[in-house]
Amino acid sequence: MHAKGTIAVDDIPRDVRELMAACSARVREEFRDGAMRRETATAADDAAHASLSRALESFEANHALVNVYDDGCGILPHEDGPLYAPVVCVVSCGASRSMRFEPKRRRESMTMTRMGDDGRDLQAFDALSSFEVCLPARSLLVFYGAAYTDYLHGIDDETSAEDARRDATSASRGPRVSLTLRRVLNMKRGFEFLTRKRQT
Repeated sequence: MHAKGTIAVDDIPRDVRELMAACSARVREEFRDGAMRRETATAADDAAHASLSRALESFEANHALVNVYDDGCGILPHEDGPLYAPVVCVVSCGASRSMRFEPKRRRESMTMTRMGDDGRDLQAFDALSSFEVCLPARSLLVFYGAAYTDYLHGIDDETSAEDARRDATSASRGPRVSLTLRRVLNMKRGFEFLTRKRQT
């Protein structure tokens, strides 16, 4: 992995390749059916909207990252960055967890106001706020657009007493395996000595 691109290594197992193809097809299908297109249509920047629409319409994952998390362990909030297309597929196996999305920066000054029919302010609210998404076993989460560019995502360590009480009767006990499928934008074919499979 490098900021200028990634060297392609043709060593992804067949089962993972099939999963990548199925998830990619699902993203394209949802975009064609209009579910994702309606969401991207609200983008304020026409150029960004067009770019995101192209990324969804032609999405084909070419990169798979497998992470294994011990019972109760998470991952710090992070961003995937500009090396990838702004579309992420997360396949969850094993124990369920909740992924937290939080704004990259505090925007207390950026508030929006809902107006009543009479022109009076009804409610002021933060334009960007944190939220969580449940990731049950055998689920697929696809996030893109603002969720990719404006938010950090992570999974909290479950170490508090409240977490322990909640987990005692739920499917979130035990290890979790996640497959994160993305599209690297600048994939380069590596030299043969870097990418050839080792003889055993």
